[in-house]
Amino acid sequence: MKTVTQIPRPTRTTTALPASRLANRRDGSRGAALRLKRILVPVDFSGCSKKAIHHAVALAQDYSAAIVLVHVIDERQASDGERNTREAALSALAREEVPGSVVVSTLVKTGQALREITSLAEREAADLLVISTHARTGLPDFCLGSAAEQIVRYARCPVLVVREQEHDCLRECPPAHALPRGKGKNLRRS
Repeated sequence: MKTVTQIPRPTRTTTALPASRLANRRDGSRGAALRLKRILVPVDFSGCSKKAIHHAVALAQDYSAAIVLVHVIDERQASDGERNTREAALSALAREEVPGSVVVSTLVKTGQALREITSLAEREAADLLVISTHARTGLPDFCLGSAAEQIVRYARCPVLVVREQEHDCLRECPPAHALPRGKGKNLRRS
């Protein structure tokens, strides 16, 4: 017969945050004071980037933040027709995936994804970048270990990386098109 001896776990001392660092959340609870006003989400139209949008929407709803969806077109593919097509697709994606209670804007940029995303995060004063790690053929390097890793390394704001193969930590929500739209038109393109 084996005897199992339990080793006592070391106790972890936590320092409580001062009341000035706690924030009231919309649900009435109090927690660490995150100041999320603007969330930037690079989009490549893949299923994984939709997953990143869903994470951004959950955070935007909890912290009353605005979302900026951005798509970067490689300079070699940049034509007026292609740009117009991508702008229309990004606007449609915003209408489908972002409920009317969340303020959302869309941007289509031309250039190198890493440079455009990190500089846009600074210009837009993004409080958080939510990026996916799987991309379409238009951005072959946009996967963890290359461009996404570089964005994590060079962005001057916190970055939430959403992987394609992960457990889903979001609560079940109805699709955005099933939710009532807010008064006025929240979608605005810049």
